[in-house]
Amino acid sequence: MLAKEDSWIPFHVVACNSEEHGTQADLLSVQSHQSQRSWESSRTGQFPVELVLRFHYRSELHHILLCCKPDKGIPVVEFYIGDGLNGGFLDAEYRLAGKAEFIQNLPKQIKLMGIGNYLKIRIPKPSGRNPQNPFGQVSLSILKIWGRYTNYMSKIKNEELQLVDDKTNIDKILIGMGIPVDMINWFDQDARMYEHAPIDENTRITLNDMIKIKDLAVKQEDYEGLKSLAEDIKIVFEIGKEIWSLKREINFCIAKEDFPRAMELKKRLKQLEGKRDGYDALYETSRYENMIVLERPTTADYNKIIGALDDDERRRADERRRQRELEEAERQRLLDELRRQQELLYQQNTQQTEPEPEPPREPTVEDKGPAWWEKNAGQDMKLLKKKKVKKEQKEEVIDVNFKNPLAFNEGDIDLEMYLKPLLANAGEKVPDVSSEILRRLYHLGYLQVFGSKCWCAIYSENWRHREAAAQAVLNFIEMPLPEKYLNGNSKKLFGACMEMAKIACEDKILQIYFIGLKILSTALAPPVCGTDVSPKMINQVLKEFTPMLIEKISELNFRSRDISLHTLLSIYRHPVAEIGQLINSCLEICIENPNFSSLYVPPQKQPHRIMMARLEIILNVLQESGYDERQWNWLDVFNFMLSPCLFHPSNEIRMVAIEIIVALYQLIGQEVRDAVDLIQNLKPNLVQMIYERLDSVKEIADQNQAKRENILSLVKEMDPRLEQTPQGSYRPGSDGFNEFVNIQQQQQNQLQTSQFGNNQNQQNQSNVQQKPPVEQKPQYPSVALFVDGINNIQENKYAHTVFVTQMPGGNFYATKKLDQFNKVYSNLNWDGYLNSPHFIPEHFIAKDNLTQKSYFILEVKQINTSKPQAVFKTIGWTAIPMYEGDKKVVSGSFQVPLFQGEVNTQVLQEMVNRAPWDVFAEKISDKKNPLKYQEFVSILLRIDSSENLAVMGNQYSLEKLDQRYLPPNKFKKWVLDAELDGKLQKEKKKLNSIVPSKQDPLQYNQLINEQINAAFK
Repeated sequence: MLAKEDSWIPFHVVACNSEEHGTQADLLSVQSHQSQRSWESSRTGQFPVELVLRFHYRSELHHILLCCKPDKGIPVVEFYIGDGLNGGFLDAEYRLAGKAEFIQNLPKQIKLMGIGNYLKIRIPKPSGRNPQNPFGQVSLSILKIWGRYTNYMSKIKNEELQLVDDKTNIDKILIGMGIPVDMINWFDQDARMYEHAPIDENTRITLNDMIKIKDLAVKQEDYEGLKSLAEDIKIVFEIGKEIWSLKREINFCIAKEDFPRAMELKKRLKQLEGKRDGYDALYETSRYENMIVLERPTTADYNKIIGALDDDERRRADERRRQRELEEAERQRLLDELRRQQELLYQQNTQQTEPEPEPPREPTVEDKGPAWWEKNAGQDMKLLKKKKVKKEQKEEVIDVNFKNPLAFNEGDIDLEMYLKPLLANAGEKVPDVSSEILRRLYHLGYLQVFGSKCWCAIYSENWRHREAAAQAVLNFIEMPLPEKYLNGNSKKLFGACMEMAKIACEDKILQIYFIGLKILSTALAPPVCGTDVSPKMINQVLKEFTPMLIEKISELNFRSRDISLHTLLSIYRHPVAEIGQLINSCLEICIENPNFSSLYVPPQKQPHRIMMARLEIILNVLQESGYDERQWNWLDVFNFMLSPCLFHPSNEIRMVAIEIIVALYQLIGQEVRDAVDLIQNLKPNLVQMIYERLDSVKEIADQNQAKRENILSLVKEMDPRLEQTPQGSYRPGSDGFNEFVNIQQQQQNQLQTSQFGNNQNQQNQSNVQQKPPVEQKPQYPSVALFVDGINNIQENKYAHTVFVTQMPGGNFYATKKLDQFNKVYSNLNWDGYLNSPHFIPEHFIAKDNLTQKSYFILEVKQINTSKPQAVFKTIGWTAIPMYEGDKKVVSGSFQVPLFQGEVNTQVLQEMVNRAPWDVFAEKISDKKNPLKYQEFVSILLRIDSSENLAVMGNQYSLEKLDQRYLPPNKFKKWVLDAELDGKLQKEKKKLNSIVPSKQDPLQYNQLINEQINAAFK
């Protein structure tokens, strides 16, 4: 009788001496994937642990496949084969068939040799203890035995059978040869490959469903669907592998207590699971159906939901009814209290004025009147009915007469239902405050608006009481107001709200401050701000709150800063708000007070946060409201704030000041540009930046200037009130002072204009044909630049790029954004040298903003794309001039050395009026200067006029390489010659060795370009 072919041997568990509750060893015979219900040993069990398996037939064993749960591995396991004709597993004789160590949650194949009916698995010692496995338990999640059927009459044949098309056996052979499971090349896409593939369970379900869809597409000959399915199956398989590895790494991180890394991995895991769920939705797999629950609800479920909704509605109705009863009971209690106080007061008054009672006297016959039989004489008493007298029920009008308004008044009744629950949550009794505070509020009329209890709470030392009072006032004014405050009677309520908001905004607790801002915003709108609130009163309130809000905007707390800025701008959107007082408040610290000149700090020396707050306010005012010359004068802002801020050490302050100047130029026109011309000692690069921004918006500025001149032609040129303002009343920061400064500035501008006109008339008279003296900038030829490569780079783990910036002109080192003055060389020649990467020939032409001092800055950056967001590291930088002599382009091929670190802006500042290599030579000779060479690293480049672009060629020549810039010290180590080039050609390791595995170099280069665009554009 011949033996059958190899296959999985069916078995069942007949004995186990240790089993945890909820994990059955019987499931091992039917389980094909990992599960939490798989067998594991008891927490209190003793070792060794033994399991006995019985085969369904006598078998010849070849190998066994084992897999454990995560963190519950098996350190050592022994296998014994038992054989016998009669009896049970206790009667069989067992002999050692194999042994293995370190079984983890990856499937492991173990070689077995033997024939029998039983297999005993013996685990002699527990697993290592860790936070996920504190009891040292062992487990088995997958158990499969590979062999063939045999009996006592079969010939024993220990030769391997030929395997032709059995793909599962091929996989097992690869596993047995020591190849990890997750590195096997799954050459075919079928259901068997995913049974033991290193992917998570949900992805395995998705892949099996996609395989079914693929089989259906094969039958239907849907080749377009097969093409997309094949690609998507590979993508989902890669996603499953990454999810599986991430889950393993998360478990390791938890064991090592590396929780920050675990959080990063968890975020990445959620992204991958969402991507996989997208494919589930695309192909409508079984997981997708479970997610959306397509099953139609039964009538019982529908009735259950309806019943639950009815119960909730009844519960809410009961709660509303109880709330109305409580409010009615509270109202009745207050009325009874008022009635009782009124009766007591009435009794006290009547006791003082009541006369003494007269002594009683006996009634006479006349007082008694006629007898009853005389009244009803001649009438039938049976028919006579007594008439019922109807008593008219009159509503009792309660005359509220509070005895002591400082203790209890009508405001307490209005805020009772808002304030009492909040004070109850505070948990302490509200203390009494000074009577002087209450008397001041009483004379202002605010005490009777919110009640004495609310004012006592807002002045309390307990912050919970202050918060409760402010919140109660906010809730009160947000709800419909009582009738006594409607129809133009809200002036006192408005004043009380402003007083409450002022106290809350001065509080140190941020939460109370926010409530104060809400009270302020709500009170400035109807119905609190009624018709009886005058514009003067509103502007007076805004004037009090403006310095307070500006101070909060200057704080470092970003939340307080943003909310305060939003509130300040919103309250000045009121129709009657005067925006000029907001501008004056921002300018107060910029104007020197003659009485306190020693305390004055110029704007350019003020802290960053203080100036930034005021600049942002003015910028937002210009963007939202524009410029209103009736409210404020732009020259005040320009002379006292913007001009000094251009000299501030903070680059951010200077940039915002430039934005405000551009905004003023768009609204006003040429006057702003003339004012910029008068600024002296400004840095050249800053001047250039300002004029570039002004030129970019010149068309808009000219249009707005024309409109403004048409409007001003209809208005008087001078305000008559300026002539009536006495000169002695000028105070720094006041309207009179600002107007006086404006008049002086206008007179000075007119004087300069008249002098310029007189000089021009004299020149015209001397030479009629001569044009006005307009400075003509000389024209310089455009320059073409080729960056061929980097020589002798030491850090060759990642790719390198070269950032080129034209100076002057480029603003890359201030904004970190690429523009027309920049060029990035990132297209690498991947077949080139590893230590000397070369670029595909590309040229950069400099044609705008050229001067005799123009030069190129070249910065070498290393880009690491292994992370989701690329990381750039600066290797070094250098510079090379464009011209020599009179407009002559520096032409030729050059090898230029690099300097260490980032681009030094101080060195760039010195290059404005000096040649770059003159500055470099001076800095290198100074030992205290941090400018040092990046040893033996240089850039290979070519420069020529753009007219010679066609003859420049595609590659530099070693014979024509100009090495004048290389340092003379250790010159041989710097220079690139034929000897070094020959050594580079002999190197076997090329630049494409840094490309990640399984990725095309061109695709990787495209990824580098995308990362650069995302970071610097």
